[in-house]
Amino acid sequence: MKIKDQGTNPRKGLLLFISAGCGCIILFLAITFFSLRWSVTSTEAYQDAMRRVRTNTVLLEELGAPISAGWRISSSRGWQGAARILDFSLTISGPKKSGTLTCRARLHYREWDFDLLEAKIGGKNDSIDLRIRR
Repeated sequence: MKIKDQGTNPRKGLLLFISAGCGCIILFLAITFFSLRWSVTSTEAYQDAMRRVRTNTVLLEELGAPISAGWRISSSRGWQGAARILDFSLTISGPKKSGTLTCRARLHYREWDFDLLEAKIGGKNDSIDLRIRR
């Protein structure tokens, strides 16, 4: 009895190549996303902003406790003279409602100063200034 030689299937190699390429692209995008997110969330400006959000009595009443930050962060970084500028916006949410945190901070001589730090609660037009500690 003769055994038939099945050979190699060229489609199988192409499919493997395409799968590996897509996997590399997804891995690259995931690494880029998490490194950009980390570059914002690791700053003292972000940490201080979230500390103010989590201790603000108005936000705690409106959103409920605990208040957490969303995954999506919109940010930009730059320089203005000798000062480093960090702008970011992200969603914040609690058990009751959600809102948006917007920040513009300036790093000058190793200290972050907030030019803008406000929270807007979903469905309301007014914003809460978090630069003033309550």
